[in-house]
Amino acid sequence: MGGETNYGITGPFMKEYRHALPGGKTKPIKELTVGDALLLYKAMWDRYRLGEVNDWRVAYVLNDYMINSYSGGVAKRTQKILNKRNAMLATDGIFGAKTIAAINNSDTEWLIDEILTDRHRNFTGIVKKRRDQINNFKGWMNRLNKVAEAVGSKLRFSTRYT
Repeated sequence: MGGETNYGITGPFMKEYRHALPGGKTKPIKELTVGDALLLYKAMWDRYRLGEVNDWRVAYVLNDYMINSYSGGVAKRTQKILNKRNAMLATDGIFGAKTIAAINNSDTEWLIDEILTDRHRNFTGIVKKRRDQINNFKGWMNRLNKVAEAVGSKLRFSTRYT
């Protein structure tokens, strides 16, 4: 939390996906271009095989969550969600063939709502652990509500932390 960002890219995110940048090297965050950001986001999209997700709404929800949080953690949480419906996946944070199949074979509306709810829990947990993050809560919830609306979910989350 905290630290410099540009186009939503943080230092740790850039370091993880730097292979996508020309020369495969990081650069100062303030020097990132839109093109750089797109290359970094595309590398994350490809790593988690989001292009293989059949329903664009699920891919969109996962992509936005991964951009706004640590992508490996989102992958593990998604596997745990799928395991609620007996997917029997390893929670390894890797979207392999079994995880992609479980995503594609899930009830789309249920999965979207579960991911959105998990995201809300995650943000609430961040503020609970780090009260200095409370000023970010409203923005996080506004973003979450926009994502929910974009994919047709009826869920909406309060922008007030309680």
